[in-house]
Amino acid sequence: MSEKSYTAAEVAAHNTEGDCWVIIGDDVYDVTEFLPDHPGGKKAILLFAGKDATEEFDMLHERRVIKKYAPKAHLGKLAKFYITSCINFDYIRLVFKFVSNVGVHRKSA
Repeated sequence: MSEKSYTAAEVAAHNTEGDCWVIIGDDVYDVTEFLPDHPGGKKAILLFAGKDATEEFDMLHERRVIKKYAPKAHLGKLAKFYITSCINFDYIRLVFKFVSNVGVHRKSA
């Protein structure tokens, strides 16, 4: 059975002290129950509630501390297709904007 995956949009919906998910690497974690136990204080985590905390996490911790201190927090993987679809959407939006501004189908005078 494959592991559950979540989009960045799904993670973003869990952005409060009472429902706090974060992305670290390719993994999604529900760190709600860990907030009161975080040695750096819950505010350090809440800054990244519903967001990708990889860069900041890696500056301060080794990944293995997650399994040690919050073993039940892992929910699944970050869905890879979401990243691709964001890039495609941005590309389509830029093309549409360009075509709208240039007027590719204008009638000549």
